[in-house]
Amino acid sequence: MAISIGIFEKEEDVLDAIRLLREAGVDQDEIRVVVNNREGAPMLASDGNVNIEELYRIESARSHDDDGSFPLGVAPIAAGYPVGSTSVSSSGPSGVILAGLGSDDVPDSERILRAIGIPSQSAERCGHAIENGKYVLVSDADSDISSQSLLKHAGADVLG
Repeated sequence: MAISIGIFEKEEDVLDAIRLLREAGVDQDEIRVVVNNREGAPMLASDGNVNIEELYRIESARSHDDDGSFPLGVAPIAAGYPVGSTSVSSSGPSGVILAGLGSDDVPDSERILRAIGIPSQSAERCGHAIENGKYVLVSDADSDISSQSLLKHAGADVLG
């Protein structure tokens, strides 16, 4: 499996990318979209086939826990599981994070993104994009599917 990440300006482009990925054979559970909150992504939220993860919701749930850890069932664990199966909005996560996110010198969005499986080298850039109203699409497809080229074709700024 190879993780591909695209940052999009428009919801329509995200939907186009999802369509292209699905047509290329990427399973629905291998595609997820990370947004700040659902209200900022009405088209994506209304599509029942889009796995959406909300930074605001994850952080809000985390802030209600005294020790800074995720309460049981709130945030998916990413290590060792396919990326798509870890979606907060999926029918059920494969596992959950029970420990805190770590150092206080890293912005919350970046720590959350790392905790949900975004590679460290991409987490900061994705966090800034999401905080600025952009959409992050993460695909964990077989290596023989060129997810990066499909994301570029749909208008994404693709992270290497």
